[in-house]
Amino acid sequence: MISSHLRRIYKNNYFKSLILFLLFLPSIEIIMEMYHIKIIGGEVPNPNHAFFLAALTQGHIIQSIYLWFLPLYFLLFVSGDTVQDYKTGYNNILISKVGKHKYFREKIFVSFWVPFLIMFFSLIINLILCYVLFNGGTYSPSQGLEMPENILFTASIKHPLLTNLVFFIGY
Repeated sequence: MISSHLRRIYKNNYFKSLILFLLFLPSIEIIMEMYHIKIIGGEVPNPNHAFFLAALTQGHIIQSIYLWFLPLYFLLFVSGDTVQDYKTGYNNILISKVGKHKYFREKIFVSFWVPFLIMFFSLIINLILCYVLFNGGTYSPSQGLEMPENILFTASIKHPLLTNLVFFIGY
């Protein structure tokens, strides 16, 4: 049943375009930062600080579009299949074939893992692009900032890549 659900996502052009949109929207922030560096003349940022969740850009418009509307994007993504099942009566066939408990468990499983993997790969792509495009960058907005009494801040400054990984796994 899971394979049929994933096959439906793969075959639907609307879902494919939504997946591509969600995968590459955080990378637009990298393009904005590169524009800022090339045209306006800013400093090349440290790759860890150019990461999407680090929010280096001015205004954070891409983050707002992506993160504020993310529940709506995923609601459209996940509910489309369930609505299609209901309209065609296919949900009744599946429930009679595998049982109500297994049907709902599969829907919950897919509605968690598919958005999680989309978000995970989106942030991985963004992190890799940051390391490739901003390799050797030194600018850091937190340069010279010290807070010795704040253990988490000190650890995040000492280990920025680990901090980024923890944040995007937890996000």
